[in-house]
Amino acid sequence: MFKNPILYIVLFALTLRLFGLSSFPVGPNPDEASQGYSAYSIIKTGLDEWGNKPPLSAFKSFLDYKAPLYTYLTIPAVAIFDLKLFSIRLPSALAGTLAVYLIYLLSNLLFPGTGIASALLLAISPWAISFSRSAMEANLLPPILFIAFYFLLKSQKTQKYLILSTFFFSLSLYAYHAAKIFVPIFILIYLLKHRKNYAPKTLCFSLLTSFLTVTPLALSMIWGIVGKRGGELLLTNLNDQQLKSIQDGQFFSGLGLLARFFYNKYTFFWHSFLDNYLTYFNPVFWFSSGSGSTSYSNLPGFGLLYFWTLPLLLIGLRQIPKNNAKYLLVLWLFIGPISAAVTKDSSHPNRLVPMMGLSEILIAAGLIKFFKRSKTYLYLFFAFCLISLSSYLFRYSFIYPIRYTNGMFDLYNQAILEVLKIESGYQKVYLPERFELQSLVAFHQRTDPKIFQNAAKNWEIQLSNRPDILYLDQLPDIALGKFNFKHLNWPEDIQKDTLYLSKSYMLPPNRNTIKVINTRDQAPFMEIFDFRYEKE
Repeated sequence: MFKNPILYIVLFALTLRLFGLSSFPVGPNPDEASQGYSAYSIIKTGLDEWGNKPPLSAFKSFLDYKAPLYTYLTIPAVAIFDLKLFSIRLPSALAGTLAVYLIYLLSNLLFPGTGIASALLLAISPWAISFSRSAMEANLLPPILFIAFYFLLKSQKTQKYLILSTFFFSLSLYAYHAAKIFVPIFILIYLLKHRKNYAPKTLCFSLLTSFLTVTPLALSMIWGIVGKRGGELLLTNLNDQQLKSIQDGQFFSGLGLLARFFYNKYTFFWHSFLDNYLTYFNPVFWFSSGSGSTSYSNLPGFGLLYFWTLPLLLIGLRQIPKNNAKYLLVLWLFIGPISAAVTKDSSHPNRLVPMMGLSEILIAAGLIKFFKRSKTYLYLFFAFCLISLSSYLFRYSFIYPIRYTNGMFDLYNQAILEVLKIESGYQKVYLPERFELQSLVAFHQRTDPKIFQNAAKNWEIQLSNRPDILYLDQLPDIALGKFNFKHLNWPEDIQKDTLYLSKSYMLPPNRNTIKVINTRDQAPFMEIFDFRYEKE
C-alpha cells in the first residue's frame, strides 16, 4: 500500500483541501452559515431552525430548500468542533478528497492505467479545489456519481453490482438538485440500451431499491413546496420582460398568425436552452474565463481546467469510440450540461458539477499516448502540474481575497462581528435587508435555536399572506430577537436606543458614527452608528 502513489496523491489532495480551511476563501457566505446553523439547531433541539423535524427531502433554509445530505453530514462535524467555519467546511473537504480516490478506481476501469493521472489531475483541479474548500452541497455529487459509475461498470460482469449502482445514483438526488435532472435521464437511456444484459430479477431489485430510496424526495417535489421553488430557476418560468419580448416578436415579425408558430414560449425555451447548452462546450469557459462569479468560491478569469490540458483532452476524446464503455462516456459528456442549461443562469459551474471528473479521465487517457512514446513527456506533465498549481494557489490565497473581498461576504462578516461586540448595550439592532444576513448573525452569535424558531413562526405568518415571496429576504421586515433586517427610512426609523448597520450611501445626517467598515482600497462600505448623541 505504501508503494502505491495513490496514497500520497490522496494525502496531497487532503492537504490542499484542509490547509487554511477557515481562512481561504473568506467567509462564511449565507449559504455556508445556513448549512452550519441548521446542523447546530438539530444538535441543540432536535429540530431545524424553522422548528421542523429534520426533513428527508430538503432543508427550508431561507426558502431555497437546500438538498439535505450536506446538512446531515455537517452535524457530526459541528458536534465535535462546535459551530465554526472549519466544521461546516470539513464535510466538503473530505468529500473532495474521497473523490480523488474514487476517480482513481473509476478511471482504471474506463481506461486501464490512467487512474494515477486522473487522481492527480482532480487533486490539483482549480474547479475541485475551490468547491472542496466551501460548504457546498454541490461538492458531494462527484464522489457519489463516481462510485455509482464504478458499480455500473462492474455490473457488466457481476450483475448484483447494478443494485449498488442504482442505490448511489438515487442517493445523489439528496446531495444536490442538479442530480435530479442528470441522473434520471442518464439511467433511463443507459438501461434502455443495456437492459438485455441484465436478468429481469436484477433489474427489478435495482428499480425497487431506487424507488424506495427516491420516494420521500419524489413526494416532496410533487406535492410539496420544494418542487415549486426549484421551478423558479427553470427557463420555462418566464418573467414579464421575456413574455414581452415574445409578444414584440409576434407583432413586429409581419407574419400575421404564423408569427405565433415562430414566437412563443416553447421556441423561446428551446432557443435559450440551446444557447446555454452550447456555452458549456465553449473552450473559453473551461480554460480561460470560468464563471466570472465570486459568490461560490469560483475564481474569475481562471478556467475550470488548466489551459495546457486542452490538447490532451482532445486526444482523450478521440479514445472514446475505441472504449468498451463508450456509451457511458458519451452519455456522461452530453447529458452532463443539461442540468445547468435548463436554468436561467449561464456559465454556472455549480449546476455543471455532474460533469466534474470526466475531463480529468479523458485528459489522463490522452496522456497515456505520450507516456508510451517517451518518459520525457512524463516529466513535462509533472512540471506543468507544479507550475499550474502554484499559479492557481498564489491567486487563490493572495490575489483573490484582496480583489474580490466582498465576493464571499467578507465585508458583511466584518461588519456583523463588529456589531456583535457592542449590541448588548442596545435594545434593538437594525441591519440591511436582502442579503440573508440573519443567517450570518445566527452563525456568528450562535443564536439560541429556540429564539430563531420563535422568530420563524412570525415569518411563516407573513409568508402565508405573501404568496409572491420567493425568498425570505424579500419580506419587508425580518426580526430575529433584537435584530431587525429591513429597509431603513430616514427620519422615520431614527430611535435613540438602537444600533444601526447600513450601506455607506444610505446614511442619515446627525448620526453618531461608531465604526466604518472600509474596502481594501479604504473606500467606505458600511457604517455602524446610533443616535444616542444626535447633533442638534
